[in-house]
Amino acid sequence: MRFFAREFTALVTAIGFLTRLPVKSGAPGQEEALGRSTAWFPLAGLVLGLIDYGIFQLLRPVLPPLVLGAVLLAVSTWLTGGLHLDGLMDTLDGLGSGRPRERKLEIMRDSRVGAMGVIGAVILLLVKFGVLASLPVEAAQEILILPPVLARWAMAGAIVFLPYVRTEGLGRGFSRYASRSRFWLATTVAAAIAWLVAGPGGLLIQALAAAFLFWFSRQLKISLGGCTGDTYGALAEVQETILLVIMLALKEWW
Repeated sequence: MRFFAREFTALVTAIGFLTRLPVKSGAPGQEEALGRSTAWFPLAGLVLGLIDYGIFQLLRPVLPPLVLGAVLLAVSTWLTGGLHLDGLMDTLDGLGSGRPRERKLEIMRDSRVGAMGVIGAVILLLVKFGVLASLPVEAAQEILILPPVLARWAMAGAIVFLPYVRTEGLGRGFSRYASRSRFWLATTVAAAIAWLVAGPGGLLIQALAAAFLFWFSRQLKISLGGCTGDTYGALAEVQETILLVIMLALKEWW
């Protein structure tokens, strides 16, 4: 019972951290709960995807595609509290500055958003909107559910395998207590969801997500020496957007 209680706490912590849903982990401030929660990041992504799909099915009969796409984009952004989008903008400002490593980290810490961050966020949101406004009904379930799942799974991979380069911050709690066994559990959960949602094609999409995770992690290692909390969010946003585009292009598979 103690094991299941601890895992339930980890699951609720994952949902509470990655979404704005009103859940409480019962373990506020405990870094160990944060680290253990990485195993259940894909389930937090599943919750987000199911909400998006439910909204799509509810509003599709009454809204034109462009308006429905805008609603889905607004809801998905609200559900994450803009947390990942903020990380994306900070990361783009830092990496796009062309400055030495320490200066990049200083820029990423700055609460002000620069031109690179704004441009990158606008482009990403436009691409997301284009996909969401073009969703084919027959493949909407797979396209809406799977990318959020695999994007959060990728976050778990970055947390486990890349060093955390700051001396403080919430991300340090994740990196300190997240283990490889937690990531492999997350991988199993993500693969099970991918298979249930999209069959063998879902596993192919996970393989593509793994390839992007490897490439993105390598670039961060070269530029920053590892990860920060901002780069976790940037990874989730970019990964999710790329998968949305790929799955829309391969819609005949689903």
